[in-house]
Amino acid sequence: MTKIIALTLLILTFCAISARAQTAFSDKIIIDLSSGGAISFQPKMSVLVNGKSLPFLDLSNLKHQTVIIENGLQRILYDETNNVIFGYEARIEPKKLNGDFQLSFQPLTENVAQTLRNRFFPKSLTNKKPFRLLTLQPSNVLNINDGETFELDLLVNSQMNVKISDRLRVAANRSELESNPPQDFTLNAIELAAIDSKIIVDNQLYKTRYASRRSQSSLLWFHLPDKGLFVASLTPREGYDFRRIGVLDNDKISFDVDGEKYSWTSGEPFFATEGVWNIWILHVPNYEPPVVALSKPLDEIASKRSFTSRIVDNLNVVGKILRLDFNFMRVQPKVTFAPNLNLAMPENKQTRAFVGGAKSLEELLPPEKSNKGRQ
Repeated sequence: MTKIIALTLLILTFCAISARAQTAFSDKIIIDLSSGGAISFQPKMSVLVNGKSLPFLDLSNLKHQTVIIENGLQRILYDETNNVIFGYEARIEPKKLNGDFQLSFQPLTENVAQTLRNRFFPKSLTNKKPFRLLTLQPSNVLNINDGETFELDLLVNSQMNVKISDRLRVAANRSELESNPPQDFTLNAIELAAIDSKIIVDNQLYKTRYASRRSQSSLLWFHLPDKGLFVASLTPREGYDFRRIGVLDNDKISFDVDGEKYSWTSGEPFFATEGVWNIWILHVPNYEPPVVALSKPLDEIASKRSFTSRIVDNLNVVGKILRLDFNFMRVQPKVTFAPNLNLAMPENKQTRAFVGGAKSLEELLPPEKSNKGRQ
């Protein structure tokens, strides 16, 4: 049984840094306990209300780390682009009589957060303005069965219908946490990858947000506000209106939709195996995803309040409404003209491409759109 414990910690900042890379956001960490047994940690993002689409949150800068301390552990999540660090302390004790575990949690104090900041961030940034740690007292001591999984909610945003949680599992035998049951291999397990993406529609170049960030998964997608969502897959997916209209040629995917020619290029090959391949495309023209980045570099801050302010207002922190003055700002786009092509940036600043990856269509589309596709 999965227990959901509302331990909500939130720190937001505007200070830019270049942090050391640690464990990526979705990767699992397993720690051996000095008192016996082991515990695993794995952050995850999920929707608050089932049946609604998961917003496209940019989590590529978030890393996580576990530090062993006396009588417990410190869990740290931090942003490699901005001077952001937050987390909690956990105490885990095995119960000798029945093999269960006893866990307790507490938020990081400002002193501890500053110590961790000094440890993980470059010395040149230690004089930056410290963060405000916004948190409530956590729940009481918990008794957890051997092998049981539960979650701590670290960030809850009811307006965006999303939460970021830390998924914990404790076991007397470490191998139980490491085991992955074998599965039948399918083409859906093969991943595509894109970086430095460029989207061209009938010789019109669309600026790509966060183009330098790598997207890798079995599904790759891009979204244009005036044309909808496009999903590329090596195979069709049951229940979705994929069409075999695309061609994948090394670092380029091309296809035609509604009389318009689409070209999606990547700074590296989309697929590891060289060749020219048919590729399946799903088009959802009326799909408008909510889009927000959890962090932006300081050099992307301009002088006007951004549309993302509406997303971080009204954050639901354990039943309380916390209003934050958190203003991400827009940057004027820079246009680069490719040789021998008449490429022009759309005048509408909203017309920008978003690119990403997904393991399943459920991450992108709610059930009511699952059997529709093109409309």
